[in-house]
Amino acid sequence: MNQVDVKLKLAIARSHHAMTPLSDSTILITGGLSLHEQALGSAELLDLVSGRSTVIANHLPRAGHSAVKLKDGRVLLIGGANDKQQPEAGIEAFDPKSRAFSPVGELVTGRIHQQAVLLPNGDILVCGGMDAGGNSLNTAELINTATGKSSALPAGMLRKRYHQQAVVLDSGLVLITGGAGDAESPRSAEIYDPDKKQFLSPLPMHQERVIHTATLLSGGRVFTFSNGVGEVFSPTSQRFDILPGSAPPSIRDGHTATLLTDGRVLILGGGMPEFSEDLLGAPLLYTPPAVYRELNLYNDLVNRADHAALLLPNGNVLITGGRTVHAIASDAVVFYDPTANQFR
Repeated sequence: MNQVDVKLKLAIARSHHAMTPLSDSTILITGGLSLHEQALGSAELLDLVSGRSTVIANHLPRAGHSAVKLKDGRVLLIGGANDKQQPEAGIEAFDPKSRAFSPVGELVTGRIHQQAVLLPNGDILVCGGMDAGGNSLNTAELINTATGKSSALPAGMLRKRYHQQAVVLDSGLVLITGGAGDAESPRSAEIYDPDKKQFLSPLPMHQERVIHTATLLSGGRVFTFSNGVGEVFSPTSQRFDILPGSAPPSIRDGHTATLLTDGRVLILGGGMPEFSEDLLGAPLLYTPPAVYRELNLYNDLVNRADHAALLLPNGNVLITGGRTVHAIASDAVVFYDPTANQFR
């Protein structure tokens, strides 16, 4: 991929959006919140070669949704809050050939703050979130991607969870961590077994984690991070190990954590949950097993929260949108070059 050295911008300023790679140089941007905090129903294609982002199609308005790329190249949009701030039940598919969206089915339960992951057998697991009544959910469902039909799992999660994270392990099992819901949810995790279609016994975590990140590391372990403290789940021992020390600043809400090609993790952005104008621009690099390094690169390029981040094939990290000071949605497109240790 020959990436042009120009200042890219999104066609529409947005936060709480989804970013999905269609190819090495073409990125699909969907939904999110606008400058006026309205759910967006527009998608755009970001072309890293031409240096342009173009609005291409409309979908149901949704923000904080899940965008899952299928094995056939299509992308399913699932859940999220619609333009009435209610959970969206409609499932839509984006076809990269026609560059259009089409309805394919509906969730059994409309959800916001859910998780959706592609399983090895091609189904999509959708779990947790909040329903239209504001109730936290422990229910889960499976989307058959061939038919678009979604079916409720007979046995739900062991805990009610929203703002949780879900990671598909190398074994095909799914690790679900933290989230709000009930008193035990933030400090617990559980594993979904696709063969048994069951959620297994809860696993204790060392820290309460609600709006956090969970990153699959090289070697199969999972690094979870929030509140300046990380812990790592080992599939071999089936336990979480707390990492020594802490990383400044101690509170981040709406940050991202992206695995780099050399095994380090870039932790970027975030804000103070109670103060929308107080954003944390200083990024961190986590080096396994337990080293944090704060990058002295605080500037407007990285001072954001509720953005999206994606590792590119050339090893750089693509960062789009998010909210900046005073919770204003951004149209910024930023690249991090790990070799030069530089944002541009």
